[in-house]
Amino acid sequence: MERSLKFLRTVSAGLQYKINISIIFNHIRENESISRIKISNDLKISPSAVSRVVDKLIKDGYVVEADKLKTKGGKRPTLIRIKQDKGFVIGIDLAKEKFKIALANFNGEIIEKYKGFKISNNKNIVEKIINEIKEILGRYHQYEKMRWGSLKAICVGVPAAIDRDSGKIISASLYGNWKDLNLKEILGGEFNIPVYIENDVNLSALGEKRYGEGKNFKDFIFIE
Repeated sequence: MERSLKFLRTVSAGLQYKINISIIFNHIRENESISRIKISNDLKISPSAVSRVVDKLIKDGYVVEADKLKTKGGKRPTLIRIKQDKGFVIGIDLAKEKFKIALANFNGEIIEKYKGFKISNNKNIVEKIINEIKEILGRYHQYEKMRWGSLKAICVGVPAAIDRDSGKIISASLYGNWKDLNLKEILGGEFNIPVYIENDVNLSALGEKRYGEGKNFKDFIFIE
């Protein structure tokens, strides 16, 4: 019994550390540059826990130390910011009739976006998605701060009910032949990176919360 409790405490601590990494990384990104103590005060996370996470992010190359914060006296805190060219992500929107794709850096800044093929009644949807991803990577691998292998994740918004664990489409009223299609498995196997499949309206609401009118509200209703 004692051994089981010790194991549970270890798992809990490890999970909390992963949660802190995600929360702190996003907070740094949202603030452009911020000190460790400000992160601690904003998120109500202990200074020591913040320092452990920030040191890990610096070591892994995801954030860097920037300038010193100007103060009236005392020790000047060091500002932390995202290393935006550490990696890139691709976002894909299958919600409308036109396929849309965007390439963004770790700061959420869109490097390129465009509309592609018509989705309606397209039987070769998976093949076309793969080709479009290769196209945008091929077009921008010469971008001065982008290199092959720096693509870290792909996220696809689909107008359908999704099994989040498996990535399989449960039902898609607009495109009936997509039922049981597993884009997560197919794209993950093709590009060997994490792939996230989500309902398109949920992603739109998340985008509005992070960057739009919902940014300053704890709760809001999104209607599309």
